[in-house]
Amino acid sequence: MPANAPQGLCPKCLVAMAIGLGHSGAAGEAIAASVENQKSEIKNPRVRYFGDYELLEEIARGGMGIVYKARQVSLNRVVAVKMLLFGRFSSREFVQRFRIEAEAVASLHHPNIVAIHEIGEHEGQHYFSMDYVEGQNLAARARENPLPPELAAEYVRAIAQAIHYAHQHGVLHRDLKPSNILIDALDQPHITDFGLAKRLESASDLTLPGEVLGTPNYVAPEQAAGRNAEIGPTSDVYSLGAILYYSLTGRAPFLSETIQGTLRQVLETDPVAPRLLHPKIPHDLETICLKCLNKEPRGRYPDAAELAEDLARWRAGKPILARPAGQAERIWRWCRRQPALSSLIAAVLTLLVTVAIGSSSMLVMEKRARDNEVRLRRQAQVHQRQAQTEAEKSSKVARFLKDTLEVLPSVARGGNAATFRKILNDRSERVGKEFTNQPDVEVELRLTLAGVYHELGFYQPMEEMARAALSTGRSRLGNRNPAVPRALASIGDALMHLGRLTQSESFCREALDLHLQQVGADQPETVGFLSTLGNVLQRERKLDEAHDAYQRALNITQRAKGENNAEVAGLLDNLELILQSQGRLPEAEVLARQVLAMRQQLFGSEHADVATSLHNLGHVLYLERSLPEAESRYREALAMRRKLFGDEHVAVATSLYSLALVLSAQTNAAAAEPLYREALVMRQKLLGEEHPAVAETLSGLASVLREEGHVDEADARSRQALAISRKAWPNEPEKWLGGNK
Repeated sequence: MPANAPQGLCPKCLVAMAIGLGHSGAAGEAIAASVENQKSEIKNPRVRYFGDYELLEEIARGGMGIVYKARQVSLNRVVAVKMLLFGRFSSREFVQRFRIEAEAVASLHHPNIVAIHEIGEHEGQHYFSMDYVEGQNLAARARENPLPPELAAEYVRAIAQAIHYAHQHGVLHRDLKPSNILIDALDQPHITDFGLAKRLESASDLTLPGEVLGTPNYVAPEQAAGRNAEIGPTSDVYSLGAILYYSLTGRAPFLSETIQGTLRQVLETDPVAPRLLHPKIPHDLETICLKCLNKEPRGRYPDAAELAEDLARWRAGKPILARPAGQAERIWRWCRRQPALSSLIAAVLTLLVTVAIGSSSMLVMEKRARDNEVRLRRQAQVHQRQAQTEAEKSSKVARFLKDTLEVLPSVARGGNAATFRKILNDRSERVGKEFTNQPDVEVELRLTLAGVYHELGFYQPMEEMARAALSTGRSRLGNRNPAVPRALASIGDALMHLGRLTQSESFCREALDLHLQQVGADQPETVGFLSTLGNVLQRERKLDEAHDAYQRALNITQRAKGENNAEVAGLLDNLELILQSQGRLPEAEVLARQVLAMRQQLFGSEHADVATSLHNLGHVLYLERSLPEAESRYREALAMRRKLFGDEHVAVATSLYSLALVLSAQTNAAAAEPLYREALVMRQKLLGEEHPAVAETLSGLASVLREEGHVDEADARSRQALAISRKAWPNEPEKWLGGNK
């Protein structure tokens, strides 16, 4: 903390003073003085008046405002007066937010919403007065002892009716939480603090895409992800469910030691069922609560009125409309949040079904043989042995699948990438032990696991798994088995990500040649081999060859599948990267925007490929020096990748590095430095200490450190970067340019 920072302010206030308000030096001291003067008004009996109000005591303080209990002198009544924390030194944004809150609440007249009396300005200080509610807030009321279910339901029912009234009058709250619910002397709840309110009919907002609004423990997933355009009435319904959860259990639905950890839980995990914390909570009330907390807005109550009505039905002993999520729905939700891990399950399940069908076919053949037992006895014996072998194979795959299904959901709830990797490593060891007599199954499972390692960004174990598949395939199945070129391509892909490009190209070319020998002329399955080869050629700066590979793959795909599909989008994306590398930036930008629109149409607003397109568009904009939009696109990509992949993934590290790069280009070294450091740690952990991408990150970090005057560390980081580059490229240490994706 700076030496002249006012003591007692929360970190959010300090950030607002240092960044949001844009003040320093004398102005900063004046802000500090203003804050201290406001505090002294209560302590010093000679300074007690603020216009028509006698300030009695401070009752609340937040990142933007401060609230006093006061007496309105002209009417001799006790009210609450809220004013801006930094007085006349408040930023324009703070003043706008403050006025939006005042105007939003002033338009609402409901017995369970704290009413506004007066909005004004006194000596440059904006303020408004409102009802003074004598009593505790709900957070204090339920913190030590959870509320009786009937009382909790009645509080939330009344609040839900009030919020529905606000929605009908065009106002979203966006920061509902227990501390914003005041309980009066008559045991009635009142909603306060509309500081993040937004007019539903207004297209304008004071928030940016990616900016997280509200209190992490109580915000809906769309708020936690910064997808502010998606925030609507069902987001407030989610927060009402979180308030009900707190009232019933005495704790928020999601808790973590850090804000980022809490936000990650909101996005990726389901809350602990309230009845596991307090078994006496009625089952139907738990169902209502968990319906509100559905990750998907369409899975919640469509509006707060329906929530209030269902709570009223429960209070009256009538059947509720909400239904608990079934097993199929819970699995579907989990798969949406864990696409990489669910792909493993899907692949193994497909293999299981295939083997099971094969087993069933063999058993049918056996039955037919028995019908002609005398004539076909020997053939029946052969079929019986085959059926038994297939049945044993099916049983082993079934057990493997069962074990995987049992362990992965519990791991996913923990959100720990290291634990994911441990589980996958365990399954990898089991493949080698349990399927030695079924080499075709072993190879398929190893390639499946290699693919999951790829999705998680674990390229070293991906290479090892693909090499094991290749060894088994060649020795047990023969070089003409289709799995062999697939294993070669998987090794080449892993080596590319590990920065070993020469070796990667060799494996990719061998894979393509062997595949073409097996299938003849170009077939749809050839596209993957061409794309992988094109990727490594592009990174080697062999642009003409890379373009030819991509174009050949595109032609095959368009002939086989048409123009509008995921494969075509991916290949156009690759061609756009070639245009970038060739310096044809206007053409690259046009194509990047087309691919982004295509992927959004195909996949929706949230998908790994959409994040890739956002990132690639950000890169071409950066090269064109359209830095503000480049920064915006990079931020969107980073937020989406964090949600999809967590905090230990190569794609996330790439987004961190790129965002730091564009911030540095805008002379914002202070904001770029922590991003470079996070990217560096992530890349070192995932790619190894001597990967060229680590050198790239070290170089960027050195640049901003030098700008900030940290010359010694900057020189040390530069030397590290050069040493890694020289080792990777002994003849051309500047050759490594890093992957755009």
